[in-house]
Amino acid sequence: MDGIIRKTCQKAKSLIPVLLKKKIRNYIQYRDTLKQLNIKYSNGRFILMATPEHGNLGDHAIAEAEHHFLSDYFPDRQVHEVTGNCFRLMKKEIVEKIHHKDILFISGGGFLGSLWLNEEELVREIIHSFPENKIIVFPQTIFFENNEHGDQQFRESGKVFSGHRQLLISVRDKASRIVAEKLIGDSCKQPVLFAPDIVSYHPPLEEVKGPVSSREGILACLRKDKEKVVSEEVHLILSKIAEENNCSLQYTDTVIEDRITPDTRSKYIREKLGEFRTARLVVTDRLHGMLFAAITDTPCIAMDNSSGKVAGVYEWISHLDYVRLAADFNELKSISMELLKKTRNSYDFEKLKPVFDDLASNFCKFVTGKEGEKGNLAEGEQS
Repeated sequence: MDGIIRKTCQKAKSLIPVLLKKKIRNYIQYRDTLKQLNIKYSNGRFILMATPEHGNLGDHAIAEAEHHFLSDYFPDRQVHEVTGNCFRLMKKEIVEKIHHKDILFISGGGFLGSLWLNEEELVREIIHSFPENKIIVFPQTIFFENNEHGDQQFRESGKVFSGHRQLLISVRDKASRIVAEKLIGDSCKQPVLFAPDIVSYHPPLEEVKGPVSSREGILACLRKDKEKVVSEEVHLILSKIAEENNCSLQYTDTVIEDRITPDTRSKYIREKLGEFRTARLVVTDRLHGMLFAAITDTPCIAMDNSSGKVAGVYEWISHLDYVRLAADFNELKSISMELLKKTRNSYDFEKLKPVFDDLASNFCKFVTGKEGEKGNLAEGEQS
C-alpha cells in the first residue's frame, strides 16, 4: 500500500510544471515575509530592502546595525525586511503588497556601481518598481570602473537614479559623494548625505563588549575576490612579523560559504566578532574587517582595496589610535611593532554620534517634512 501511495505522489509531482514547482518553493521559503507585508499602517511602514542572504558577514552586520539605527531613532515605526533574493524571486507579490505611503530603505554597503553588477541591477529594479514611494539609500560606496563597461553602467544607473523624484542617497566616502551627485543630476531636489558605514553606529551585538581575558596572535583577514590588490608578498611579511614577535598567525575572512538568513545572522556575526576581539592584531584589506576590529577594541592595520572604500571609510574612524591605515605593505612591520604594544583600547562612539544624529534628522525630514529628535522621530500608528 505504501508503495502505491509513493508511486502516486511521484506521478503527481511529475505532472506539475517545473515553473509552478519553483514558484511554490519560493512562496514557502518567503511566506513569512509576504505575511508581514499584509499588515498595513496608516502612515506607512519602513521596509528595509536588498539585505543579504549570501555569506558576506559585513553586509549582514550592516543589516543588523540598520535595524538598530531605525529602532533607536524611529521607535514607533514598524520595520519589515525584504532580502534581495526575496525581491528577485517574489517581485510581483511584493510590489502588490507595498503601499505608496511605505518608506523604502535600501541596505547600505559597497555594492553600488559596476563591480558587483548583480546587486547594482537589483537596486535599479527596486527604484524603478516603486516610482511613487520615498526611497532612502543607507550609506553606500559607489564605484564605476574607469573603462567602457564602467561608463556604460554609469549611464544606465544615471537614468534610473535621476528619474526617481523622491530618492535620498547617503554615501560613506567622499569619492562616492561626487559619483552620487553626478548620478542623480540636477533633477533630484535631495542633497547627497555623507555619513559613516552604519556598522560603526554601534556593535551589532552588545555582548561582544566587555573585558577580554587574553589576546593572542595576529589575525589576517584578506580579500580573495575582484577587489583584492595586496600581493603575495604580504603573506611573507606577516609570517616574519609573527615570528619576530613570537606569536601565531591565523587567517580568517568576513565571507563564509554558508547561506545566512535574517533569522540566523546574529549568531554568525557574534561568532566572527568574538574571533576578532581575541586577537592581538588584525591585518586586513576588508572594510568590515577594519570595522569589526574597531568596534571590538582590537588593534588593526588596514590596507585599501581596488575601489578605495577602505581608505574612504577609514577617515571616519581615524581618531582611533589603535586602527591605522597602511599606505603600502612596506609599512606593515613598523606599524605592527607599535600596535602590538597597545593593550588598552576603547571604541569611541561619541565622536560619531552627532553625525548619526544628523543622518537620522535628515531621514526624518525627508520622510515627514519636518525635523525630529532621537526617541520621537516619525511616530507611527497601526490602522
